[in-house]
Amino acid sequence: MKHWRMVWALLMAWPLSPATAQPEPRTLATVVVDPPAGLGAGFVRASRHLLARPDGSVDATIAWEAEESGSKAPTKVELVRIGKDAALLKEVTLATGQELGGEPRGPFQMASGEMVVYVFSDEPQNSYGSLLHLSAEGDRLKTMRLIFQPPPEVLKHYPKMEYAFSLAFDLRDGSVIVGGNGSCPFSSWWGRLAHNGTRVADSGSIKQGVPCDVAAGRAEPDGGFSLVVAEVNWKDGGTADLWLHRYDARGTRTLYRKLVDHTVGPAAFYGDEIVVFGWKDSQLRVFDAKGGPIRQLPWDGQTIWRLDADPKGYLMIVDDNDEKAQIFRNRVVRCDRNGVVLWRSSKGHFIDAVLAPDGSVWTVARTPPGGSNGKWTFQRFADP
Repeated sequence: MKHWRMVWALLMAWPLSPATAQPEPRTLATVVVDPPAGLGAGFVRASRHLLARPDGSVDATIAWEAEESGSKAPTKVELVRIGKDAALLKEVTLATGQELGGEPRGPFQMASGEMVVYVFSDEPQNSYGSLLHLSAEGDRLKTMRLIFQPPPEVLKHYPKMEYAFSLAFDLRDGSVIVGGNGSCPFSSWWGRLAHNGTRVADSGSIKQGVPCDVAAGRAEPDGGFSLVVAEVNWKDGGTADLWLHRYDARGTRTLYRKLVDHTVGPAAFYGDEIVVFGWKDSQLRVFDAKGGPIRQLPWDGQTIWRLDADPKGYLMIVDDNDEKAQIFRNRVVRCDRNGVVLWRSSKGHFIDAVLAPDGSVWTVARTPPGGSNGKWTFQRFADP
């Protein structure tokens, strides 16, 4: 089932322009994870699946689907750990069968060094998601189950909805912030959960400005948190705008400011800056921590699906389809803080890319991009 982010992309993305020739990155490591018998790698869009570790290794969630079933839901989700030297250090099963109704998201890093992974499933007239709380070594410690019950007027138009959290992080008091998007604008949600999974606070009821995605978020030093949230604007034909939310340690909202209209992101926090991709004008925009504009960076029109930032600049996954393409293709792109492209990978079906502490880049892609017998291929890239 398509997520609401994809729907907005199709409605609002500008036509893609041909990629200008740029250097390709150096490949430092490649690891291929073969599928279990009778299964293959699923077809998913770019999202959160990688977590870079301080020692240069990377953790990832990968989903396998039954090759002959025709189902779009995974039948098995694994956590893998790839060493900096390209060794497959860990491969453990996190969830199977009835626990799964959509692709996993995460792992997400907690301040303690532990991790959480989100998995989705569904029941008649009901949906639920589970946060799997893992140790730093990937062992499953506990499960926090979240029930989603859309109002009747929503179920009438969207009888089956899928949720997918795009972020999760913990606060100083031990609570966890989660947020993401769904298959219709009403199904998206962000919330604050106690350690037992009880909702402490959430994004509220359906109304003007309902969240349709949470593009970025982080914990703040004072115990509060900040979010960049895409909100549906029904007065403007149902378009989405990006807003900056800032909450103090008590959960009181202290800042609410529009960043960009007609866009759902992606976005990223780095230091005192927030970088956002605008669908409407196809530009990267940089704001200060209070949402004040700093600079605009021209972009070449290609849709950006994943965005990260560090002192050198920005890391992105961008669409690179052509009119005859029958399968989804994209590239990983690295640019400096002025938007100048440093390198651009070859085409593939990348589902995530993340910056490692040493400045290298970990990626995971489905190989081949189309067809059956799909595998998951991990690569670590560096500047040319």
